Amino acid sequence: NTAAQKEAAFRKAELDKAKADFEEAIRRGTKDGSVYINLGNVLQQQGLSQEALANYSKGVELSPDLAHSYIERSSILMEMKQFPEAAADLEKAISLVPTSPEAFNNRGVLLQLQGRTEDSVKDFTKAIELFSKYPSAHANRGFSLRQVGRYAEALADFETALGLDPNSDEIANDAAWLLATCPEEKIRNPTRAIELADRACKATNRENGSHLDTLATALAAAGKYDEAVKIGEEALERLKNDNQAVEVHARVELFRQQKSFVETVEKK
Repeated sequence: NTAAQKEAAFRKAELDKAKADFEEAIRRGTKDGSVYINLGNVLQQQGLSQEALANYSKGVELSPDLAHSYIERSSILMEMKQFPEAAADLEKAISLVPTSPEAFNNRGVLLQLQGRTEDSVKDFTKAIELFSKYPSAHANRGFSLRQVGRYAEALADFETALGLDPNSDEIANDAAWLLATCPEEKIRNPTRAIELADRACKATNRENGSHLDTLATALAAAGKYDEAVKIGEEALERLKNDNQAVEVHARVELFRQQKSFVETVEKK
């Protein structure tokens, strides 16, 4: 067993135990909405969206004055693409606690999903103003800034986020992608991109096709085309039935021709 597999098994055991504890409290008739919210959170992590939503809603019903209830429910509503409902929950959370960095961060994610990238930057900035050491808000703002072509600012946000949460595979992957593929040559740093992409792949036991695609792209950016093809094919194995596979396949063909991949980002 690799370290990542052991960690995954430990995480699963922890979630199962937490689920049993919350279910026991509910069986005993708790009227504490936060117990339902916590159970919803566990169910969401286990991929049980409908059950998670039902528990979040029960939590909101029992604790209607708790901003946290609405913030947590908004995350599952976004996952389920129920955007108007998620927006209503976040407005409610902000009305209850106007200084909640989580509420502004989640609303930024919602705006991002709706293609309102410039507006999402404003909400992530507000979240950071309320809590400067918020890795997700920095990483999310970095993602939005990259989409609107503000690459140097995006990189600064990713580096800040990595400093705050060095173990996040998602942040490492997003930073690596920018460093490998940025349309502005002065931002590109293939060596750092390989280091971060490799970190993201190891953290996910090389099972995340997206992360492997980033590593392959970073290797190509450094002129290591044979390795890039090999890792790109590994990414395709992981992404067999994924929409992303078409793009990854096109990149692998580029690497075979000894060419690297540079993004052309439409500035929105």
